[in-house]
Amino acid sequence: MFANWTVIETPRYADGILAGMGALRGAFLRPNIVFLRLPHDETRASEVREVMKRAPDHGLGIVLFADHPQAGIGRKSNINVWVRTPEWEHGHTVAELDLELLLAYRLQQNWKGRVRILTAVDSEEEKGTVMAELKRLVDLTRIPRSDVYALVGDLGSSVGRGPQADVNLFGLPADIDFAWARRMVLQSRSTCLFIQGSGAESAVA
Repeated sequence: MFANWTVIETPRYADGILAGMGALRGAFLRPNIVFLRLPHDETRASEVREVMKRAPDHGLGIVLFADHPQAGIGRKSNINVWVRTPEWEHGHTVAELDLELLLAYRLQQNWKGRVRILTAVDSEEEKGTVMAELKRLVDLTRIPRSDVYALVGDLGSSVGRGPQADVNLFGLPADIDFAWARRMVLQSRSTCLFIQGSGAESAVA
């Protein structure tokens, strides 16, 4: 296996990552994801936002890692994938879910656990239709050892009532509130990944 490395020295965290993203854009096997940690102070938060804003310009998806202070990544078994209705209502494209589902699948292969696809619905009347769509999504993406859940309520309350997992995956909002991300970690009682695809992934390919 061939590998090489270099050092980029910059006065700011964001400048170093942005310089690296630009330099690697011309690499033969260039990366397609920038992996960031959830910031815990305002200075780092503004720099992380800057990197997240520029990542799509370089064709990069984003994974924001928010670790649970006690649970860590648990027993490395079960994975919850939270989706919003508009993301999967056109299941043949899977829209923004591609990278989220692909990462869940990769974790499942390494951990040998189950993947649960979950969403929040407004009423009991919606559950039947939504469950059918979620099952169709699982069929399209061919994820083995998977279950689907539709929970009545908003996302915040549903996360706390959902089945316990070792890691929870969420779509990354366009303008993420880091305080909201921390609440999701506490309510899910697990480490969370907030994910935005680059647009080049396909979970149904």
